Amino acid sequence: LHELISRGEGRDERFSYTFSPSPFPKLDIDPKLLYHVHRNAVSNAAKYGRRGGRIATEAEWSSTGWLTLRVINLPGANHAELLALETPTVVFEKGRRMHAESVPSG
Repeated sequence: LHELISRGEGRDERFSYTFSPSPFPKLDIDPKLLYHVHRNAVSNAAKYGRRGGRIATEAEWSSTGWLTLRVINLPGANHAELLALETPTVVFEKGRRMHAESVPSG
């Protein structure tokens, strides 16, 4: 998070970062854990979101002492089909793969 904050709020062609409040306070958080959580979220957004779509990271520190980190992407392929599922919780079943990119062809 510190690395992103040091870059400042901003955008590039694909990724954007916003922080609230500004200036963002220094936090006593395990940087490796935060790095891996954020990296996994961005990886999932890139993998399952719209191919080449924008990915936004929002970090918000509340006055009650909570850090909220949001990674937001545009919906990917098959999103309409996922929304139309009669039982949406099926996507969380162990071993379930719902994305065309995950299913081997042939």
